[in-house]
Amino acid sequence: MSLHKKARVALVGLAVGAMTLSACSAGSLGSSSGSSGASANTTITYLVANEDTAVKTATAQLAAFNALNQGVTVKLDTRAAGTDGDNAVKTKLATGDMAEVFNYNSGSLMAALDPAKNLVPLTGESYMSTFADSFKTAVTYKGQIYGIPVGSATGGGILYNKAVFSKLGLSVPKTWADFMANNAKIKAAGKIVVGVDATYAPNEFLAADGKTVEGMDVDLFNAVAQKFGVTVDWVPANFDSIILGVDSGKYDIGVSSFTINAKRKQQVNMVSYFNAGTQWAVLKGNPKKVDPANACGLNIGVQKATVQIDDLTARSKKCTDAGKKPITQIVEQAQAKVTADLVSGKADAMLADSPVGLYAVKQTAGQLEALGQVYDAAPYGYVIPKSETDFAQAVVDALKALDSSGDYKKALSTWGNDTGAISNFAVNP
Repeated sequence: MSLHKKARVALVGLAVGAMTLSACSAGSLGSSSGSSGASANTTITYLVANEDTAVKTATAQLAAFNALNQGVTVKLDTRAAGTDGDNAVKTKLATGDMAEVFNYNSGSLMAALDPAKNLVPLTGESYMSTFADSFKTAVTYKGQIYGIPVGSATGGGILYNKAVFSKLGLSVPKTWADFMANNAKIKAAGKIVVGVDATYAPNEFLAADGKTVEGMDVDLFNAVAQKFGVTVDWVPANFDSIILGVDSGKYDIGVSSFTINAKRKQQVNMVSYFNAGTQWAVLKGNPKKVDPANACGLNIGVQKATVQIDDLTARSKKCTDAGKKPITQIVEQAQAKVTADLVSGKADAMLADSPVGLYAVKQTAGQLEALGQVYDAAPYGYVIPKSETDFAQAVVDALKALDSSGDYKKALSTWGNDTGAISNFAVNP
């Protein structure tokens, strides 16, 4: 609060109540520490913004002051807040209609009031020694101090995204030059490079242009990236090369329907985001009479490096242990080729992740059908370098935010996969 010249005598007693306040904000309230110079039954006015907090604070201050200072009464008056209030203060000063005491901002805004002309200097008051130098600087104009602190403080700050800083090797800046250098690096990065096997419809596959990667995983992770304020560079790759690419730094993250398992978690961090199992598929009507529980001697299609390889290997071992023929795995690099092998009759059956197997059945217009129920359900996980746990946790937080907003399930339902939704997103579950 700044002090109007005509209120100099009345303000002598006002500081008795105000000095009990903590010196923490840019406003001020008060005068000298005694009541010398005050006349009997003196009334002055205290002007504050008509905001609830300001009025309640001032009311409590004045009640305490009036109780302690007989012969001096302070009345409360209010003005508009914001720009209208600022204009009101300047008008009142210019016309001589300003209250004896008023609440205002420090720094350049106070300086704009021409304190040397309109306000009472408080530089020599004894209580000035109790205030922080940083505050006194903010209410000093041409070598004189014109205000004391009152009320609560507000402040601004810059929040740093730990995941982004970790990813780019940045540290919290200590100088303006460091701050601007960090900004330049973040702007230059501006994207997350994702390794993806774009042959696994409907989760990730190439659009009709043969270049654009689309699918459920793409829609969902693009939404995650938006939470970081960056774009995604989708880089098609062979499925079995993606984890190595993430580990080597070629990709920032791998998004390609990776089932979370113990072996993969030894190599990288994995963030769960979807639940899928294994689905078998055969030609319409199952002409080969395939039984997943007894597929000995059959040719079964499967994509390279998937968990279904392990599934078939275990089933084949049971066959040979029982003296039966092994299962012949027809392993292809791309899931689209696995599906084509089944349609052509090269394979007797195929197995794949449930959303992929069911999508293949749908896309072949009645040539294939699902066989049996989905089994061995397990979460998919984003593949993130082992050293970047903070980034992994930030991805979890982004998924939780998308779940709360409804955007998570929206991305899944677009591709008919909402039954695989989860809510327990986690790092290395």
